[in-house]
Amino acid sequence: MKTVFPFCLLLLLFTEMNAQRPHYITGGQVYYTYQGMQNGEHVYRVLFQCYKTCPGGHVPRAIVSIYDRVTNLPVKRVQASLSNVSEMKAGDPLNDCLANPSAVCYSEATYVTDISLPTSVNGYTIACGLGEVYRKEGITNLAEWSYVLATYTAEIPGGAAAANSSPSISGGDLTVNCENSSFSSNFGAFDYDGDELRYYLCDAYRGGLNADNYIDYAAPPPFKPVIYASNFSGSRPLGSNVMVDEKLGILKGIAPGKGTYLVCVCIGEYRNGVLIATQRREFQIDITSCQAAKASLLPEYLLCKDNNTLQLSNLSSGFRVEAFNWQIFSSSGAVLFTDNKPTVSYTFADTGIYNVKLVINKGANPCIDSTTSIVKVYPGLKPDFIFSGDCVGKPTAFTNTSTATLGQINYWKWDFGDGGAWGNAAYSWPDVTGEFNPTYQYRSYGPSTVQLVVGTTYGCRDTLRRTINILSKPPLNIIYKDRLICLGDTTELWAFASRGGNFSWSPQVNMVNGNTPKPLVSPTVTTVYHVLLDDNGCQNTDSVKVRVTDKVFVQAMNDTTICQGDAIELKLMSDAHTYSWTNVSPENAALRNPRVVTTATTDYVVTASIGGCSAKDTIRVVTVPYPRVNAGADIVICDQTSAQLSGSADGSSFSWSPASTLNASNVLDPVAQPKQTTHYVLTAYDTRGCPKPASDTVLVTVLPPIRPFAGRDTTALVGMPMQLKASGGVAYEWSPATGLSATNVRNPIALYNSPSEGIKYKVKILNEAGCADSAYITVKVSALKPQVYVPTAFTPNGDGKNDVLRPIAAGIRIEYFQVYNRWGQLVFSTRTAGEGWDGTVGGKIQTNDVFTWVAKAVDETGKSFVQKGTVTLIR
Repeated sequence: MKTVFPFCLLLLLFTEMNAQRPHYITGGQVYYTYQGMQNGEHVYRVLFQCYKTCPGGHVPRAIVSIYDRVTNLPVKRVQASLSNVSEMKAGDPLNDCLANPSAVCYSEATYVTDISLPTSVNGYTIACGLGEVYRKEGITNLAEWSYVLATYTAEIPGGAAAANSSPSISGGDLTVNCENSSFSSNFGAFDYDGDELRYYLCDAYRGGLNADNYIDYAAPPPFKPVIYASNFSGSRPLGSNVMVDEKLGILKGIAPGKGTYLVCVCIGEYRNGVLIATQRREFQIDITSCQAAKASLLPEYLLCKDNNTLQLSNLSSGFRVEAFNWQIFSSSGAVLFTDNKPTVSYTFADTGIYNVKLVINKGANPCIDSTTSIVKVYPGLKPDFIFSGDCVGKPTAFTNTSTATLGQINYWKWDFGDGGAWGNAAYSWPDVTGEFNPTYQYRSYGPSTVQLVVGTTYGCRDTLRRTINILSKPPLNIIYKDRLICLGDTTELWAFASRGGNFSWSPQVNMVNGNTPKPLVSPTVTTVYHVLLDDNGCQNTDSVKVRVTDKVFVQAMNDTTICQGDAIELKLMSDAHTYSWTNVSPENAALRNPRVVTTATTDYVVTASIGGCSAKDTIRVVTVPYPRVNAGADIVICDQTSAQLSGSADGSSFSWSPASTLNASNVLDPVAQPKQTTHYVLTAYDTRGCPKPASDTVLVTVLPPIRPFAGRDTTALVGMPMQLKASGGVAYEWSPATGLSATNVRNPIALYNSPSEGIKYKVKILNEAGCADSAYITVKVSALKPQVYVPTAFTPNGDGKNDVLRPIAAGIRIEYFQVYNRWGQLVFSTRTAGEGWDGTVGGKIQTNDVFTWVAKAVDETGKSFVQKGTVTLIR
């Protein structure tokens, strides 16, 4: 059976003898020494030390009150005597390695009283609660700004451990601390009985308030914690970069930004491995904007996830830091790594615990400083959790699913992120539990960030933060919240809960399956049904109204007239559930407002139904044909000519558009003279009942102007056939027919028996519309052999005479013509007949010079040959 040591409370209270102005407390501790037995009772000498900023001012009196820890009933109340008042100072303004230091001064008052307590298996607790002596205003890590009271406690174990002296802390407060620099304070304690001491950071206590939040010097426990500001807590009063050594009590790390911070250190006193009592010391730390030449590292570096590489840099401000010396050691002290860079990186080859040392300014300036840290390399730690139940005010069960590849998980701490209220205003502080798989009841709904910190037997720790949503009630949806049924019919109610649960409907008169999400009901009168959803004690309600009727309301649109073949939407007003139309396609016959195409006068009958009740109505749609209209056949005309349109229509009126190129727009046969291809639309109207016009379109295509081409003048050879090539139309007529193989083709063959000074041919070219134009070509007939003629000189001066160097083919076809300069560079090339060189290269005019030309040609027999020569360019 476990031995339980309940506690009593010794409340030491400060009251001002002359409360002219407020006095501020900055910290304190209660501890005691065992004096022995007297008159059958244990005698303890209780010492209370309280701290104030200098000057100390008036010293208040101290009152001790005692409460039984189990019943919280008062036991004893005494006044303590003032034993000593002293001042403690720190800070050297002449220190060259410290810029802008702030002097630190505290006034310490010590009170002493001897207290006799009877033997008790419950044990006692000693505490100091301050009445109207408040904490300093504007403490950085508190959410409360001013008028914050304080309580300090220590515990006396019961039973056989009652003859005990508590540990006492003598150091810790008197240090100059610069923001964002290395920070260290020793809160190691001495224990008179040689018990094992374990240190941890804990919540500071408010004090002097009763259950109604009024000041009461003798208010019983339990005491409320102070309300910490965002990103701070009792276990992290200086942020995440400062921690306390569990065995030595040294508080170290990187100081936060400028401000005043409240810190409380708890000391667990263990005897034979069993916790027998807890001692507390509270103090305020001032962080200033001074700069110090410091070597600063985190208290420890944890490589516990999936990375074996460590990045290191000096975490101080850099004031007067000019040199670095890094060393990494194995657990046996062997040097593994050295470097002198400001920032270093090292990858560990194996798991284990390593040591890091940083020395700054060695050999550089007098501000030499050093620090050490440890590195724990045990990758594979993965914090994780799952949960069930997310209703406010009901249990939410969390399951810790964290895993560790190396070591076992032996540490866990939960922070559920829920808010609470204390005093006259609402604040938020975290709710924390040390249970491995805790169950928690949220006090408010909405998003809450749950934090799980886990650690291993190798000293690794990691944190998981996950936001969960706490509901005010389980989700519940009603499908069709208002229903209409026919008297005597049965309908199905439908409630939907995404997470499931137990359903209960009421009233259950004329109801089947009333404990399911889909009961069947047959009400005889209009009824509102209520459903209760219970999801593990989390409840929600909703309702559905079922209206009962014995008739159906249906009113169709008025009869109407439309143009034959048009679509129309049949519209009606009705409270029916289903519809059935006659003369409507099967896929649309059940629609409330179907769309139909009507080609003849039709009666559309609709049957509207609510279960077994129904009613009918009819819509007559009368159709009137569109007017008949024909714009005539499409027309093709030549450029700059006109076209006679010929339309027909049986309407009462008609018109053509566009009217701008017509001689009249209100006659059926206007004359059109378009400049480009145009669609002419003939629109007809009538007065027989179809309100819409009918239209038809005729396309008048205007052909482009003919661009006749018979080819360039050329030379033919006697007895050598040559092909002429005309272009620009779809039909051709050559004249005269001298030497031609045909006169009605685009490319006749010319063959001559004798030389001629020139035969001038005319070719008449016609397009698709029969429009015509003519072109000419002169053919000289020579008795020479087939060859290429190229002038020996040309003058590209822009006078229109001999400006282009162009080859002339006699009885042959040129495949290419090329011109080179005197350096062998190609300056012109063409494969197009009749194309020549204008004396420029890339747009740049060439000066007087001699150029070489090369021509490759093929005669009518297919034989090819190459000719070369020179030509002189003259400007």
